Amino acid sequence: MRRWSCAVGLRSPWGRFGFMAICWVLLNTGSSAQASNHSLLRESAGTIEYRSIPDGALRGSEQWTLMVHGDGSRTLNARIHNRQRDSRTHIIQRVDRDFRPLDAIVQRWTGDSYRGIGLFTVKNNVLTGLSRGPGIEASHEVKLAADVTLLSHAVAADAWLRIAPDLAAGPKRRVSAYSIALNDTTPPFLGKIIDTTVEWIARDRIDVPAGLFDTTHLRLAGRFDVWVFGPDRTLARMRDSDAGYEYVLVSYNGRVD
Repeated sequence: MRRWSCAVGLRSPWGRFGFMAICWVLLNTGSSAQASNHSLLRESAGTIEYRSIPDGALRGSEQWTLMVHGDGSRTLNARIHNRQRDSRTHIIQRVDRDFRPLDAIVQRWTGDSYRGIGLFTVKNNVLTGLSRGPGIEASHEVKLAADVTLLSHAVAADAWLRIAPDLAAGPKRRVSAYSIALNDTTPPFLGKIIDTTVEWIARDRIDVPAGLFDTTHLRLAGRFDVWVFGPDRTLARMRDSDAGYEYVLVSYNGRVD
């Protein structure tokens, strides 16, 4: 892993102004502006509520839209409001047809304090991370394994792991991920490689406020139970029993097969 200050790193081809211009364009390009793109294969949208398991208390919400393009790549746009942390996060993330990471951008506010912005791109299995927060700039490059996942911490993308289609036929698998550091105290948001596991549990039909779905039940890191459906691994529910949290799809507009 290579790390340097942005005083050097942002003299790269991105450039200081190029970095911020790219971030501004991405954050201000809504899905409605691209709805007329005839190369889109499909679109979907939904809302996930963040809840406490014991009492069902609302902890926050995530509104997301997904575009699947003509080449099979996916673009997720998620806006997250965490009531407990009094934070708002905007995430745009792209993956290819096989869920390989392409790029991501994150922006975060906590209360009235702007925490910063980060841009992450992947090319030739090298991730370049550029981040800027109040009074601090940083960047690094990280060599990625061919099957690595990028965790942006949009809950809607938490099941976008690089896993084989025949996962159900095998035991627990080990996977690697570049996890962006989204927190409220230490911008910038540069992440690190983590190792975790994914396990196929069952095919479940579950009922959530958004509807009744035939899902694949996965267990991530030995503790996160995740139910997803459809070709884009749309998240219907995720439960973290250790922490006492769950994430539930309460509205959905899109395909279910």
